[in-house]
Amino acid sequence: MAPARNSHVGRRSKVDVLLGIDPEKLGQPVFEAPNGVLLVREVPPEAIAQVLKADAVH
Repeated sequence: MAPARNSHVGRRSKVDVLLGIDPEKLGQPVFEAPNGVLLVREVPPEAIAQVLKADAVH
């Protein structure tokens, strides 16, 4: 996962949508890799807080 909408780490270059995640609803630890990418085993549907068009955040 990327730590912010405008982040360059953790974000794929060609995507149509971005998912905003509520970390409190993940129900599992979030780890930060040395390069700043946020890692979780899975994102349950209830943790998805937003669905945004990718071009809307550039």
